[in-house]
Parts: sequence; C-alpha cells; structure tokens
Amino acid sequence: MTFMTARVPAQVLRSTDHVLASLPFLLGFQPHSSAVLMWVREGTLILTQRIDIPQIPIGSNDSSTLDEWAIGVIKSASHADSHEVLIAIFPPVLTKDLGPGLATTQDCDRSACRDLVAALSRALVAAAKYPFAAWLVVEDDFWKFDFATSNFSHTRQTVDPQVISEVHDDFLSAGWRHLTNRQEVVNEFDADAGEQQLMLGVITEQAKDVETGERQARRDESISSMVDSLNTSSTDHLAQAQIITGLMDVQLRDCVLWQLTNHDRLASCAHTLRLALRAAPSGYRAPLATVTALAFWLQGDGVRAGAALAQASLDNAHYGLAHLVDIALTNGVAPKMWSESMGKVPYEACRTGVASYLQ
Repeated sequence: MTFMTARVPAQVLRSTDHVLASLPFLLGFQPHSSAVLMWVREGTLILTQRIDIPQIPIGSNDSSTLDEWAIGVIKSASHADSHEVLIAIFPPVLTKDLGPGLATTQDCDRSACRDLVAALSRALVAAAKYPFAAWLVVEDDFWKFDFATSNFSHTRQTVDPQVISEVHDDFLSAGWRHLTNRQEVVNEFDADAGEQQLMLGVITEQAKDVETGERQARRDESISSMVDSLNTSSTDHLAQAQIITGLMDVQLRDCVLWQLTNHDRLASCAHTLRLALRAAPSGYRAPLATVTALAFWLQGDGVRAGAALAQASLDNAHYGLAHLVDIALTNGVAPKMWSESMGKVPYEACRTGVASYLQ
C-alpha cells in the first residue's frame, strides 16, 4: 500500500482528464494492477492512496472477503480529513491473440473491477465517506462507473492528449517525474557495488584521522558539516562518507533529523541522501536508509520512502527507527504527525542523546 500526501503543482481536480493524467506523477510511477483512491476535501487533494488489487477470485462467494479487504483499505486512510473520494482501477491487462496475421488486443476483467469499486464504495459509505466518482483505466482509455447501476459504462472515453501534455508540463516544470513501474523506483535505492567498494576505502581512511577521544568534541562540527553537505547537494565522496558514518551515531542522526523536519530544501536533501545510500557499504546502510525514507516521507512521497525502508531492513532487520517509520507508513500516518512530534523535542535533547527514544 502506498500513500502520497505531497503538495500538488497542477490542477489535478479540474476534470476527469486532469485527474487521470496526474496519477502517474502523484504516485511516482505508472500504476498497474492497482486501485487508487484520491481523498479530497473542499476541492483540495488531501491524500493519494494506492493498493495492489487483491489476489482473490472475485465472485458471489467471495463478496465477504472482498468487503473485508475494502474495509481495511478505507480504515488505513481514516486519518485523512476528507469526505469525498475518487476511485481509479488499473486492472491487470489481458492480451488476446486474434489469430494468425492479426494484431493482439487488450482486455480486462470488467466484472472483477466492478466488484472492487462496489466493495470500496460500500466501505466508504459505512465510514461516512462519499464515493464521488470511479473509473476503470486501461492506458489512456477509461470507463466511468455508474453508481446507480453499479456497473461501468459501455462507452469508452480517451484522456485528451492536450490535457495530458499540459498536466505533464506542470509537473515536470515543478521538478516532479514518474517512472514506468514501481520496480524502477525501488531500483533507484539499490546499492552500487562499485561505489560501495570505493566508499569503504574512503571510510577506512577517515576513521584513521579521528581518535576515539576526539569523537565527542567533533560531534557539533560533524553535524554542521553534514547539514551543509545536504544543503549543497554534495556528491563528493568525502562528504558522502561523513554522512554515511555520521548517521551511525544516534545523536548525530537525531540532530540531522531535527534539522530536516522543517527544511526548506527537503527534496534536494532527499536526493543527496539517496545518492549516498547507493554508495553506502553493508553494515552502514540501515541508519542512512531510514533517514532517507523520512526525508521522502516528509515530502509526502510514500513510494520512495517505502523503497528506502526496504534497504534499511535488508541491512539490519532490527533497526528500531526503521521499524517505527515502517509502522507509520503501513498505517498511512500523516507526515505532519512526525513533524509535530519532532517540534516538541528541543534540539539540545537530540544533541545530548536525551532523545534516544528515537532509536
């Protein structure tokens, strides 16, 4: 399940075409085999939620199982201050061979998609939410759901290419982008073996330069240097090594998190952290991956936050802060709750280790 809460640069709710053209950017990738819910309040998009379509047979005997799934989906976004919800179903596409010498055609199980929307609508109504509109989407084509008949229209419509172009321009000019699928997003956080080997050498040399007795005295200097590197989007190996090793220290990590929480260039910091993560050797990755996840989560990018957290788990399945953030993401907790919590922690508590509960 994926949650996105970022501030949107385009008028995504202007029309159905605008909504559907925006979804790949809102999610960070083109959805496949997914149900996407857009939670809206007074004409403003509050939350975009993506869920894998359940791998259960859809039919009369499975309605209770489907209802349980839908209730869980709606409950996980219950924190959203919204009463209207838009639903888009991106079904698994079935390729049909029309015969020798003939082109193939694409189709989907419309009855299964109908049952998905019906179950989600029932769960929304039970939660005092209003299912405002729903669509079945295959590439740039869509079919509107008729709530009166509980079925999709037989009329296929196509998203206006001009609207697609305008929406894409709005997002791209604001620095947004999307990838072809979720796996491409995950791959952005994978370790780079060559960079890891190089970084291990840099880290080893750095360790020789710092005597054990000097570590406490240099902590404040290290915090300042690390934040400067994040501010300037530094990709220098020495700067990256300092970030990688510095975040292994809980006090340094908490100080960096405190400063990142309300940072005005958070997107740039997140990008710098991601590049450092690709170079971080095994054994050093969990703290950096967790901070990277938080940097993306604070922007509302649940997709990349989840991908970074997966790297933390691979490096250290018992890293406490990663587990805490994972629970928040899994339950759709709003990033502002983290910001509000950190806002109550004095910086001095992070610097001196009093805020070690963050471990």
